[in-house]
Amino acid sequence: MSSVRAVVLRGDDVLVFRDRGGRAHVLPGGRREEDEGAEATLRREVREETGWEIGALRPLGFIHFHHLTPMPPGYRYPYPDFVWLVYAAEAESNTPDAPIVDEWVVESAFMPVEEARRLGIERGELHFLERALRRRPRTRRSG
Repeated sequence: MSSVRAVVLRGDDVLVFRDRGGRAHVLPGGRREEDEGAEATLRREVREETGWEIGALRPLGFIHFHHLTPMPPGYRYPYPDFVWLVYAAEAESNTPDAPIVDEWVVESAFMPVEEARRLGIERGELHFLERALRRRPRTRRSG
């Protein structure tokens, strides 16, 4: 595992971020630091990229990547194979000054799921969004 990502939900909204190329994504997260576990990595990365603290994690699956080209000189990440663990989480609180200048995330915001589905998000990410919505804990109704 080299990276951990999550679909972050809040009510009927999903956390969407844009990268430097202007593309929309629904899987904030990032690379693991030395001796850091998956949960700690995910919580740190989501906070640093978006300012949001997240609640309990629900595993959704993983994405396996395999580089087809020769390893670039000085490449310091797993090669040729690496894995992203993917979770779902509910947003809990926001700390607006928590995000750091990031090489990947330019901006982030919650938006209705229906609106997010129309942003041209890659099919693989949309798969995890749909899975997160299906596997969401049911709320108890009183009465």
